[in-house]
Amino acid sequence: MSLQGLQVILPDSGLFSTETKKTMKKNAFTLIELLVVIAIIALLLSIIVPSLKKARDKAKDIICRTHVKGTGVAIQLYLSENDSRAYNNRNSNGHLWYDNNGNYITPASASWWEDAYWGLGYRAYTSDEKVFSCPSFVLKDMADLLYTNRPNYTTTKTDLYHASGYGLNSYFFRDPDAATTDINRNHRKISALKSPSRFIVMHDHVEPKVEGDSSGGDQGDMLSIPTGGSYNLIHYRTGDRQAFYKGIFRHYKRNTSLDEPSQLVARIPQVNSTPNGNVNVLFADGAVDKIMETTGQNIPYSMYRGVSR
Repeated sequence: MSLQGLQVILPDSGLFSTETKKTMKKNAFTLIELLVVIAIIALLLSIIVPSLKKARDKAKDIICRTHVKGTGVAIQLYLSENDSRAYNNRNSNGHLWYDNNGNYITPASASWWEDAYWGLGYRAYTSDEKVFSCPSFVLKDMADLLYTNRPNYTTTKTDLYHASGYGLNSYFFRDPDAATTDINRNHRKISALKSPSRFIVMHDHVEPKVEGDSSGGDQGDMLSIPTGGSYNLIHYRTGDRQAFYKGIFRHYKRNTSLDEPSQLVARIPQVNSTPNGNVNVLFADGAVDKIMETTGQNIPYSMYRGVSR
């Protein structure tokens, strides 16, 4: 048959008998039946989609915990080769890994080191630097990232912050009990800790370095409560970083809308009884655990500061 001879075969064409036409009309769906089918499909989707989201979120959490564990292994390997002293991340406090030439940032790159991610100090001890990243730390664009107002974040390189998402405890490398003249003050000897199983190395955070009292007073970026305060994470609950709060307790969210800036202050009295998410934490003994969303009453400052033997 030629292309010109092709035609759409319809029930009303002369190709069907009267009986066939009646059967076809009898077996056709009515509008009500179609609406019922659509309603059933919508109902099934409403049941399946949330389950798929929960499964996806659980998978991300499992990967994150695996990465945290892997980071702990890299850190332990570094410590074993460096007299149990942590890498000096004193001046690095950003999310970047490379400079504009595609080279890893080093302390010698003075103009870049301030924006370097702390994982650079331990990258040689893992086969994949993405172990220093959390899959739930998702950035829609650079505007979702802290410190994008710094000059080096204007680079055109697209993967400068491809592996980040954890906040390093500044007391992990800086010994608060050491004299300021001690050359090892920023290479803390981790084997000297009294309770390594209670000392936080790093955890999920949007800020790459959790800084303690580096600015002359307790900071509002720790899970513990600052001296004289009544709740933790002051910068993020009531300060100028409320838009980033959602990235801290990022796993197992009950409701993402609870992390909207307009909700944060009102939620402070409710957080401990009905937490919305948790953070994954690496301790100095290599253990990985989670801490549910909290206002800090259950997190002593010593878990960050540490106590030497």
